[in-house]
Amino acid sequence: MKKSLLVSMMACMATVGVQAQGYTEVGSMDNVPVLIPGSYTADGKPLLFVKGGGDIHDGTFHFYDSDLKPVRDIDLGLPEKGSYTMVKARSAQIVLLHSDESALSWWDGDYSPSDEWPTREDWIERLTSLLVGVDSCVYEGEGDTLWFVGTFYHAWENGEEVVYRDRPMNGYYLTPDNKAFRFYRNYEKRFSGAWREWKEEGYSSQDTPLWFSTYSDVSIGSEILDGALLTQAWFDEDDKFEYLYETWDYAPQEPMEYDRDNDGEVDSVRVQYTYLHSGVELRKEDGTKLWRYDYSEKNLGSAEVVYGYELSGKKYFAIYDMGKEAYVFFAVGKGGTSISEVREMPGLLRAYPNPARRGETVTMELPEAGTEGAQRNVRITGMDGRTIQSVRVGAGERSVQVPLSRMSSGVYNFTLTENGRVVENSRIVVR
Repeated sequence: MKKSLLVSMMACMATVGVQAQGYTEVGSMDNVPVLIPGSYTADGKPLLFVKGGGDIHDGTFHFYDSDLKPVRDIDLGLPEKGSYTMVKARSAQIVLLHSDESALSWWDGDYSPSDEWPTREDWIERLTSLLVGVDSCVYEGEGDTLWFVGTFYHAWENGEEVVYRDRPMNGYYLTPDNKAFRFYRNYEKRFSGAWREWKEEGYSSQDTPLWFSTYSDVSIGSEILDGALLTQAWFDEDDKFEYLYETWDYAPQEPMEYDRDNDGEVDSVRVQYTYLHSGVELRKEDGTKLWRYDYSEKNLGSAEVVYGYELSGKKYFAIYDMGKEAYVFFAVGKGGTSISEVREMPGLLRAYPNPARRGETVTMELPEAGTEGAQRNVRITGMDGRTIQSVRVGAGERSVQVPLSRMSSGVYNFTLTENGRVVENSRIVVR
């Protein structure tokens, strides 16, 4: 009993000690930091960095030491990536289709046919009371004619509602000789004016370097640099940061023609410009270009991740070229003095047609199963990582059919898994 009580008291004292010790808040960051190990920095000390300040349009990088103290900020000066549309369209002309009007007699109970005709003030009071709508107004026209306008012609111009205040649609007017009329006018907007051209901005976000993940034979299969964007000591040995950047060019899509007033004539042409990736460059933080690789063909897809390998004291990195449907490997000279292409390794997955159009069916050619009876699946994910579709692969099947009816334009990842283990990845572009 005494022994049990003593143990309980000691446990309570230990708990109190832990609670008393507590934790110390050292600061806050807008995003989860990325670690750069000391072996990849110029002075051998690890660094943490955070990209931006929580804003997708912020292209700065903020660095912290092992005490989480800020040590450096850099801005790579990368452009924003997105899309825009060039619009060429004919201006609108408002055409009067027909106009109806009728004279008004006074119908107020205070008057009868035997009474004198209402005064101008009576008419003004009466007609003003008949106006409805938020756009109601009274204005004076030519020859002292008073207009009591209930509504104006409304139309949409470049996505915004426009009110043509010089085009009254219905209301009343009072002539100088004190006679009132009710009118209704029907208008139509026709796009038959002069052609003009303007630019409409689309989506945009701050461009970033490619993710860079490395593997080393020191610890086989372990990723020692997980998703860093910047390094100091992998490609060369100075104190400037290097990064791999995927270049791109704006390219026009097929023009879209519209007949907005249904008169049989094209009156608007829209051409969307989006980016196509053209290659990969190795750059320093000051913008100096150390090396470049041109893709076999420009494409919508992105390499996303560059894989680095350290094998027997040698360095290699691999970039996925969508045009070749293969990873291209490069050797890095000692001290980063040179970079040379070594070989290509085609992916095990092949998709065709690629690019494909929405509504088509894509055929995925698959390698043989690694083990007999393995459970295999092809998972399709968007660039945001969201799973779009999953297709079960039957025993012995070497291909699967994937309909694209549920997919919008963009780039998609095709991942083959075997007993839950990732075997190979591929990408397709849906236009």
